[in-house]
Amino acid sequence: MKVWITKYALTKGIFEANGEIFSDEYPNIIDIGVSVSRLYYSKPHWHTSAEAANARADKMRQAKIEYHRKAIAELEKIRFG
Repeated sequence: MKVWITKYALTKGIFEANGEIFSDEYPNIIDIGVSVSRLYYSKPHWHTSAEAANARADKMRQAKIEYHRKAIAELEKIRFG
């Protein structure tokens, strides 16, 4: 099945891959066979539609922006001397 991987969306972007559910026992894990090695991604790092992947990446982006806003506010509070 075609899936979209968002684990590294903020650094490398969203990428499209073909994968299969790892097993009936672990339906939230996707197995992506890449050359000789295997890559496994768990939810919420893979999606079955581009729209869901884009929505997740946008949430990740917003969370990172908020994190940096808080960090900047804390740095601005610091006074020396």
